[in-house]
Amino acid sequence: RIEQPTTLYDDISKLSIPRIAEFQPQALANICWATATLRQENDALIRNAALVAARHIDAGAHFKPHEYSTLVWSMVLTQAREEYLFDRVARCTMRRISEFGPQELTNTIWAFAALGVKTEGLFEAIGDECRLKISHFNTQNITNLAWSYTHLAVDSPEMLADVARAARDRVGEMNVQ
Repeated sequence: RIEQPTTLYDDISKLSIPRIAEFQPQALANICWATATLRQENDALIRNAALVAARHIDAGAHFKPHEYSTLVWSMVLTQAREEYLFDRVARCTMRRISEFGPQELTNTIWAFAALGVKTEGLFEAIGDECRLKISHFNTQNITNLAWSYTHLAVDSPEMLADVARAARDRVGEMNVQ
């Protein structure tokens, strides 16, 4: 039997998992981002990081909006459907919604939509906040927002009308993919 060489990711994962409970919010978000960027699906490190993040949230640790959005975005890319983390992120997002910028809002709602997680009140809260901030959205934010609401058929005609107007106004900036 030929043994496969370990990768740098494997080494980092092996060293991180036993100490993951010591990771603070930024380190958890960073390790999740790295795992997702490397497309390590259904990985023990991401699952352990999700569990620790949930425990930190329960203990009142202060996460920044981009750390919440990075955590749930990473869960999608790694196929780690950790609903207990999504529940906690949804509650925190709704409580601190005004602190979220366009990218945090749209990455968060995209992650929920991509995994089909429809938490009560979240889409409404994010939709209301997006309507207030849509003039600051780039084209990626606009398309992610539109996809998220239409993917789950969320009833939000006013918000979708605002998204349509923003898209129409910025159509020259959009890239065809």
